[in-house]
Amino acid sequence: MKRAFTLVELMVVIAILGALTAIFAVATSGSTESARAAKCLANLKSLATATQSYALQGGDGCYATAKSYLYIRADVSQGLQNAKTGWWCYKGWISWDDRGVSYPLQQKSEAATIGMFAQEREDRLYAVTNGALWKYVSANADVYVCPEHKKTGVNPNWSYLMNEKFATRQGFLALQGKERTLLFAEVPFRGLGSWFPEGEGGTPDTDSMLQYSTGETLGVNHKQGKHWYAHVAFADGHAEKLRVARESDTMGDSELKNLTEWLCTGKDVSIVNGVVEKIE
Repeated sequence: MKRAFTLVELMVVIAILGALTAIFAVATSGSTESARAAKCLANLKSLATATQSYALQGGDGCYATAKSYLYIRADVSQGLQNAKTGWWCYKGWISWDDRGVSYPLQQKSEAATIGMFAQEREDRLYAVTNGALWKYVSANADVYVCPEHKKTGVNPNWSYLMNEKFATRQGFLALQGKERTLLFAEVPFRGLGSWFPEGEGGTPDTDSMLQYSTGETLGVNHKQGKHWYAHVAFADGHAEKLRVARESDTMGDSELKNLTEWLCTGKDVSIVNGVVEKIE
């Protein structure tokens, strides 16, 4: 006659299965977080490489601008487009310009000049596809969004901001200290409850730009073990994860602002256990 399991034996089996399930869940969660972090770094690398390609293949040797578009006075004697009005418009890496090339300022309202489609989600996506880097990332919208950001439920059109230093035209070959000058960083999004996470600039033309001069900071959005990391890319094309804080030793606001400013301005920086120091 077959012997049935006792209640104690069944409870032991259930407990073992529960423990194994918990262990598997933790292991899977860790690997998933690592995969999201790796994808974020790959995104930043792709954006940095695309920026270099744009500079080297775009014809004038300049980086795409951090500002969503840039108007400068044109020399009317050179017979440039819009010579009649004396203005020239360049695309930024994210572009709010609804034509994507240029138009006379006098023929558009002020609202249009700063981005009349700012509140429409489909037009925010168009700002990405109309940006200077779109074709250099193989027209892949996923490159602009950190998968960890999607996990928050916000699902923005972009998770990254470009250094304010590149708000104006910058020559790629002439830039000094490219290996330590921040090019892209993540927007801070921990605890974000809105679908509108991009920059704090207040106007659409600065919404794709990391404005360190106004106190904006890079995002510290990735946790591995007890440590928090910020993902960044530099002007020479490489991407890094910076360990900026421990769970029990979070970097203060002032230090985070210092770190952001020093990286944006190309200073040598040392980070040890969440403590930031500038190397003179």
